Amino acid sequence: MWCLARYFPLMISEWVPPDNVHLLHFCDLLHIVDLCCAPVTSPGAGAYLRILIKDYLQEMVLLYPAKNITPKQHFLVHYPRQLVQ
Repeated sequence: MWCLARYFPLMISEWVPPDNVHLLHFCDLLHIVDLCCAPVTSPGAGAYLRILIKDYLQEMVLLYPAKNITPKQHFLVHYPRQLVQ
């Protein structure tokens, strides 16, 4: 599944323009997952991850106003603190 997620933007690049907001939002999520799953992090990674997650969730509300944020998406808010510990 992870490989599909990583290659999905490349697979659909023929049909979806690179400046599509939904594709960019998906790529933001991939960047967040990369940081959460990194084997080694720096001291500033937690702060950077907090900003990325905040921006991702705000964009989620703007792009999909009829959808609620799921608990799984809310749990992202707690990852930066866990990363630092």
